[in-house]
Amino acid sequence: MESIGINYDEAIKTLADLKDSEIFDNSGPDHGTIVMSNIFRTATDHIRIFAGNLNGMVSKDEYLKELENYLSKGNKLSLILEKTPYRDSKKTTAIDIIEKYQKKFPNKISITCLNKNNPFLNLGIHFTVGDDRMYRFETDVTKFTARCSI
Repeated sequence: MESIGINYDEAIKTLADLKDSEIFDNSGPDHGTIVMSNIFRTATDHIRIFAGNLNGMVSKDEYLKELENYLSKGNKLSLILEKTPYRDSKKTTAIDIIEKYQKKFPNKISITCLNKNNPFLNLGIHFTVGDDRMYRFETDVTKFTARCSI
């Protein structure tokens, strides 16, 4: 998208605002943050996430801001984590924000951590689906490469 004279952040925001169903690639944690923040920004009903532990590699900066904005409206979030949620006593993490709003909207937010015997553990994929129309499907969880549509 840089080759057409528009930066990645602007291009993704434009696609999200237009609700364009174009499928595009996503690589690296910073691009993941941009896509996820736009899913939170434009979703109006329900976001479903299957992730590692929200360790802050993708769940940072605009992601945290847009996550909080999305949840503050009482929208639904279904979260499944492969591992114990990441916490940092020095800064607010995604799980801190999610748990804060889970207390406020207990019927709208669910958090599940897989146990070590779960067959879905260590599949090497993560994904997010927003409002049944947007998605980010991470095909390499160490390189943060993904296929997306917003």
